[in-house]
Amino acid sequence: MHFDQLGLLVILLFLPAISVDSEEAYVGLTVSNLTKDMCAEFGLANASGLEEGAIVVAVKGAPARTAGLEKGDILVRLNGQLVSDPVDVVEIVRNASPGDPFYATVFRGSQKVQVVGVFGSRN
Repeated sequence: MHFDQLGLLVILLFLPAISVDSEEAYVGLTVSNLTKDMCAEFGLANASGLEEGAIVVAVKGAPARTAGLEKGDILVRLNGQLVSDPVDVVEIVRNASPGDPFYATVFRGSQKVQVVGVFGSRN
């Protein structure tokens, strides 16, 4: 084996492993913190006792749109987990895979609504 071939072999052995299946789940929502003032503005404070959640600011992707999520929905559960702020939404989506179903509980006005969709792929 020549020195050039040995050098190439060493380089190949120390390259980090690259996952070919590294797709990230995508739901297509922009969410913001829900504040007590927003609850009062949307008439939710008395109707549901709601004080935490993530308000849907924009629906910009097919998965959320197809599921029926709307701007102004208050997201309180995603895949059975309580949502108290946008960080919760990010963590839940991060732990999902494209093609997985998602189940969301939202308040739309004073109505509690269940929506079902499928996570898309960000890549």
